[in-house]
Amino acid sequence: SLYIVAHLQGEEVFEKVQARSQKRADSVAAALVAAGADATRLEPRGVGPLAPGCSAQACANRVEAVLR
Repeated sequence: SLYIVAHLQGEEVFEKVQARSQKRADSVAAALVAAGADATRLEPRGVGPLAPGCSAQACANRVEAVLR
């Protein structure tokens, strides 16, 4: 199983950034399912700015697949 984790930074209120990152994770998971992935093995999670991993914009705004 995989977590599909979307990281996103933004200047908006935390809840808005969080909602946008969840939407991005959901979109990536949907694209993977459309390409043949098993939906029951994917868990999309938007983490917003909570775990950016770096300060560079390109790195902070990313989607990762993480083994559960």
